Amino acid sequence: MLCDEMAFWDKAQETYSAAMPTLGVRGAMTCISSAAPSFFHDVVFDCVDGNMPEKEPKHFFPTDGVEVWRNSKNGFVIIQLHYTADKEKYSDEVIKQKKGSMPYHQWMQEYEISWETKVGKPVFPDWSKRTHGSSDEIFPDLGLPLILSIDQGLRPAALVSQYQDGIWICLKEYVAENMGAERFSEYVIGELRKDYRDWRNLKEDFLTFIDPTAFNRRDVDERTYAMVFGKYFKVQGGANGWEERRRSVEILLTSMKHGVPGIMVNIGNCPTLVRGFDGAYHYPERYFEREPDKIRPEKNFESNIHDALQYGVSGFMRVYNKTSRPNIGLPGFKFGGDTNGTRNSRYR
Repeated sequence: MLCDEMAFWDKAQETYSAAMPTLGVRGAMTCISSAAPSFFHDVVFDCVDGNMPEKEPKHFFPTDGVEVWRNSKNGFVIIQLHYTADKEKYSDEVIKQKKGSMPYHQWMQEYEISWETKVGKPVFPDWSKRTHGSSDEIFPDLGLPLILSIDQGLRPAALVSQYQDGIWICLKEYVAENMGAERFSEYVIGELRKDYRDWRNLKEDFLTFIDPTAFNRRDVDERTYAMVFGKYFKVQGGANGWEERRRSVEILLTSMKHGVPGIMVNIGNCPTLVRGFDGAYHYPERYFEREPDKIRPEKNFESNIHDALQYGVSGFMRVYNKTSRPNIGLPGFKFGGDTNGTRNSRYR
């Protein structure tokens, strides 16, 4: 069964559900479309049942502009095709002409595989997956601390980063659904123990930044989010002001160091962060028309990991700019891991 332009069907979900019994175990369904907020999006990202998959599948990049993965729940093999796969057809001159002849949100949807830019303008329009994303594994520097940034809420998110010689490296994200502070802290610590075994001392080897409001108590809970994570990490607050947080990330997106962008994202390990950069982290359209001075991004699944990124960048930069030893972390930092190992960073 071949479904073309499925993202724009009026009854895509009904067709999909009705086709399953007919296809049985031997039939196959192929769905083709450009990106758009729709049931097709749920098929691609394996959340037809309303829940994101517990574990992000491994992504493969067989050639420039082609990304492939297999969904764990619905079994679909996803092939995401970007125009950069055809360099002869899309030269820099052609892209410049095309981009200048289309509304921005349509360009992002039809060319940059942005799934949600129709509903509002992206928070970070200077982001480019080609420029700021890396499909190759980026390794942390054994001589530097890891930066853990956390956003609380019903969809908590944590991001592991590292500041390597003026470049902010986003290494790996951890996101959850309907998970309280205790469970989320246990989940994150378990993953850190597995993924970053050389950074053994959570209080000494990690610089941890969190939502400043996480230090405030709630009427229904005497313990704060900061208290829960404070049992294991030395927790600091990110910047309070929204504009300072946004600006801290924007500066990295528009800067260069040694010919490398000021921020690099490991695409395979940070899929939610990448989707947000691609346009899912966006402003509501109506606020541009009514309250431009009070504009804030919409709250969605991608906004939490972006809030975590902003807490980390803004909080780290406030402290980092006060030290005269930028290449060895922060004042008083003591690395508890194996410092005899060789540096394995891509950028050092």
